[in-house]
Amino acid sequence: MKSTDMLENFRVVLVEPESSGNIGFIARLMKNFGLKDLVLVNPIAKVNEESVNFSAHAVDIINNIKIVDSLEDALEDADLIIGTTSIPGSDYNPIRTCLSSYELCKMDFAEKSIIALVFGRESRGLTNEELNQCDFTVTIPAEHSYPTLNISHAASIIFYELRKVKAERGFQKSRLASKIEKEIILNYFNEILSKIGYPRVKFHIARRIVRNIFSRALISGREAHTLIGILRRISENLS
Repeated sequence: MKSTDMLENFRVVLVEPESSGNIGFIARLMKNFGLKDLVLVNPIAKVNEESVNFSAHAVDIINNIKIVDSLEDALEDADLIIGTTSIPGSDYNPIRTCLSSYELCKMDFAEKSIIALVFGRESRGLTNEELNQCDFTVTIPAEHSYPTLNISHAASIIFYELRKVKAERGFQKSRLASKIEKEIILNYFNEILSKIGYPRVKFHIARRIVRNIFSRALISGREAHTLIGILRRISENLS
């Protein structure tokens, strides 16, 4: 993907959006901050004249919206998937172990990778199952008594933090580890857990925690290749 001033490698995914106006608002914000790719998963609201009016000068984004039936379809070719939630979890819920939104600007994203930003329903956000499809989760620090922001307000904060990455740090030239490479790492990790007798009932938690660690680290394809080789040898030596 060519390098420009726009965050062209980021895809905005809205899961079952319930407001035509919010679809337009988010398209407008995407235009403000240089994102172009908008995908709707099983939308409840229609993309209509209200969406167009609320999008202002982002009609091109509205006209190029892709609509899919499932979150899996929206994320099929994504190398990194970032979920969003207003309800971070404790140490005992690794699916909802979150980064703060302002931590995004400290991360070394790669310009050659497709990165999906997943936003949930206006009424109830993303489910745990949907968040489990994400590599890691981001939350916006807010008042505990009322932490839930309007989806377009939340999007504006996250888009701004990503814009800061581009302005202050730039994107890395190397590519991020692909979804397939990360899955291979996790499969070898499962093999090792099995061979050392780790309790199978805890596999999903251990797997999620390891995924959180290397996803937040934004490991490169080269790093993934090396890690796969190391884990393969460990697994073979435990046989």
